[in-house]
Amino acid sequence: MSQGEQRHGPIHLAGVPLRNRVIVAAGCHGASGNVIVRTAQHGVAAITTKTIVAQAAPDVRPCFAAVEGGFINSVFGTTLSAAQWFEDELPRAREAGIPVIASLAGVNPAAAADLARRAVAAGAAMIEMPTVCPHMGEILEAMFPGLTMPPPETRDVSPYVANVRAVKDTVNVPVIAKFSALFHANVVEWALAAEEAGVDAIACADAFGPAIKIDIESGEPSLGGPRGVGGLTGPALKPIALRMILEMAQQVSIPLIG
Repeated sequence: MSQGEQRHGPIHLAGVPLRNRVIVAAGCHGASGNVIVRTAQHGVAAITTKTIVAQAAPDVRPCFAAVEGGFINSVFGTTLSAAQWFEDELPRAREAGIPVIASLAGVNPAAAADLARRAVAAGAAMIEMPTVCPHMGEILEAMFPGLTMPPPETRDVSPYVANVRAVKDTVNVPVIAKFSALFHANVVEWALAAEEAGVDAIACADAFGPAIKIDIESGEPSLGGPRGVGGLTGPALKPIALRMILEMAQQVSIPLIG
């Protein structure tokens, strides 16, 4: 096999065949079954759903704002219910003819395992488990006025490991850990812990932040929510993510998704 064939031809990710190396990350291009089917027509190898949670949350408005070098967003996850995903959206998404990765966020091991079990029964080929979003507190505070959220947990890996082990004990499909760029300083520690817990691959990196953009005409934040903060993504994040991938590649043996 030539170097070009190795780089661009069919591969396997944790045993799942992929026709190339392009995987659509969790986001707007995985917002529903119909969107996944349309996105698959562009030749990608796999598509990740928007993050499915037990209780879907509405997006604060506006939830996207362009900044120099990328954009910030205040999107929590899917706005569709878990029941709709498992009964309608994932079965429809399977018609895309490529692996569908179900991104799931459970509040505890039992909830994470239940979501994973239902997702696999509905046709998910793999499970993705995100860590934390820098703007999660902002969205929850918008949903529940008066609620005070602590900063995202980036030091204690044990709650995440417990969720991973519960999911691995429940389903027999590959499980992908998705790390936020908030772990830029200790990503190796998290990667080693996730690998030991049994994840089959790691995706890196989700948003950095919290970040804010101010509209100079109005003097107000460009995003909705109590403070107008969100997660920074886009080209500005790529050098950080690449360095995180480099550090992990030197320490773990499982596949890494940049």
